Amino acid sequence: MAASKISLVGTAHRQSSQVLLATAVVIVEDDCGNQFPARALLDSGSESNFIAERLSQRLRVERDKVDISILGIGQRTSKVKQRIKATVLSRVSDFSRTMSFLVLPKVTVNLPTVTINSIGWPIPKGIELADPTFMVSQVIDIVLGIESFFEYFETGQKITLGERLPSLNESVFGWVVCGGSSLPEQTSNIVCNVSSTQRLEDLLTRFWSCEELESSRNYSPEEARCEQLFKTSVQREADGRYTVSLPKKDGGLKLLNDSRDIALRRLQGTERRLERDATLRQQYEAFMSEYLELGHMQKVDTSVRETVKRCYLPHHPVLKEASTTTKVRVVFDASCKTASGVAVNDVLLVGPVIQEDLRSIETNNDGC
Repeated sequence: MAASKISLVGTAHRQSSQVLLATAVVIVEDDCGNQFPARALLDSGSESNFIAERLSQRLRVERDKVDISILGIGQRTSKVKQRIKATVLSRVSDFSRTMSFLVLPKVTVNLPTVTINSIGWPIPKGIELADPTFMVSQVIDIVLGIESFFEYFETGQKITLGERLPSLNESVFGWVVCGGSSLPEQTSNIVCNVSSTQRLEDLLTRFWSCEELESSRNYSPEEARCEQLFKTSVQREADGRYTVSLPKKDGGLKLLNDSRDIALRRLQGTERRLERDATLRQQYEAFMSEYLELGHMQKVDTSVRETVKRCYLPHHPVLKEASTTTKVRVVFDASCKTASGVAVNDVLLVGPVIQEDLRSIETNNDGC
């Protein structure tokens, strides 16, 4: 997942005029065919499309995790953590396009920044305005960037309303009102929308930095030791596989006692279950055989049983009929207590939590 930086939205003050940016009322459709009207800003200065969190919550679409920095005026930075896909349709033509949107709490300020008195403007009768209430300061739900911008204005048709008045530009969403207008004795805001993406090498650098573990100074002593053991023992074998030592507590292995008897009793119970279900037995044996072939386990050499201390892990099958691939998998029970009352899991270090909070990584899995 590559990270990028985007510059977005700055404001300044100017007297006696208001620039109308290109806005349109469009239809946003989700994966289930539900349609919602949305007020869009058509922004040729943006490399990305944006959608307000309020609207994205109403859409039944899958959310992708991203890591993108949004830079504003004064280099203030905010993070974008989610991206969605939705289809944008026109109310007045057959235009339809599926686009990706970065999710923001608010995509920009209300546009226009002040409500404009458009009474007396010579707007021709019978034309379909892209935004019928273009003159009213309202919320913007989405920003449509440069990706398809010039497809919106393919005809190039334009109607000039007059001096110090905006113009009408024909688009797939209807006639868009944009340009400067006179506002005598009134103060207005100027809104600039520009987005740009970092160079590829910067994206890769950012990617790897995001994959690094957090600084150990925030870890407990046990978590820091667990991380250190991982760093010093992880290695890649000649066959391409990675191996790492178990993060054992100091002196922890001495606490383990006899485990063979309980593992043997559990195995006998499993065998009795398999004798009653030939299909399950066949799948179980196939799973264990694959484990052996892949080198994930090996047969115990019983001739050295007395001189080598071993800890036996009981195992049992877990059946999942709904699975489309492996319906049976084998679970090795490292929580099974040995004769001393201590299990393998009890003598292993617990590492730090390195993933983000669950609320930021969960996806929208609601049905349609």
